[in-house]
Amino acid sequence: EAGGEPLALADAHAALGSAFFRLGRFEESLASYTAALGLQRRSGADALAIAATQGGLAGVFARQGLATEAVAGYKEAIRLRTQATGGDHPSLAPLFNNLGVTHKNAGAHAAAVEAYESALRLKRLAFGEDHPDCANTLGNLAVCYGEMKEWDHALEAYGEALRITVASHGAEHAQVATLHHNMAAVWSSRGDYERAMEEYHTALKLRRRNLGYHPSTASTQYNIAQLLAHQGQAVEALAAAEEAQRIYTSCYGGDHPETIEAAGQVQRMRDKVGGLKGEGDAAAGAPSSGRCCVVA
Repeated sequence: EAGGEPLALADAHAALGSAFFRLGRFEESLASYTAALGLQRRSGADALAIAATQGGLAGVFARQGLATEAVAGYKEAIRLRTQATGGDHPSLAPLFNNLGVTHKNAGAHAAAVEAYESALRLKRLAFGEDHPDCANTLGNLAVCYGEMKEWDHALEAYGEALRITVASHGAEHAQVATLHHNMAAVWSSRGDYERAMEEYHTALKLRRRNLGYHPSTASTQYNIAQLLAHQGQAVEALAAAEEAQRIYTSCYGGDHPETIEAAGQVQRMRDKVGGLKGEGDAAAGAPSSGRCCVVA
């Protein structure tokens, strides 16, 4: 069957698939995209139209946790789009990025790195090396390198992402805080606790200033508490953990998993501090963890 009417119907099904996806109605999205793909194939649609539908289907599979199907869909979309536009077209970058995300979520970090590197190459070709989109992909690469315990590569990617982000958005941007927080985790994994603490405190300062009482602020405070506890600074760790618990409680209430986990950490640290005081080894006082204020 050929002609404009089936292709118009295919376009309508694809538009429905996209709308259902945005609404989180993934079964209906899958049915619509599948119908669109069938019509496109039977009606001789061009490769770009089929690639778009394949990408949409892959996105649905990814949200449903069907990594194998999602990877296959993204690879087919990449193949078709490459066939139609060549291997350097910027429209390939989002597909490689989504392929990388799917691999990462499935724990296939080496495959994710390969996909992210392809996305980064295309973004650099299209936008230049200092574009914020490049920083986003570098951050994704760094996460994968960290999961693979390739600390040097992770720090290099985070450092480049940080440089671009500061140049693009300024040193106070929320993403700058996220990068400092993530770099701290890498330094801690490498055993450089002094450098890790520096990065965490930079992230905490920015998050307090920009976000105030916010779960991201609590996350950094919580990690500081864990690092202090690991270094044997129980009193300081307790103060940091109590502040994290206060923020989580303010944001989520007392029954949220993050709040419960923080409360457990606080209790363990209180027990530790109590034991130290019983032995006469605790410090006479501990610095107070200041309340985060929302900046107007």
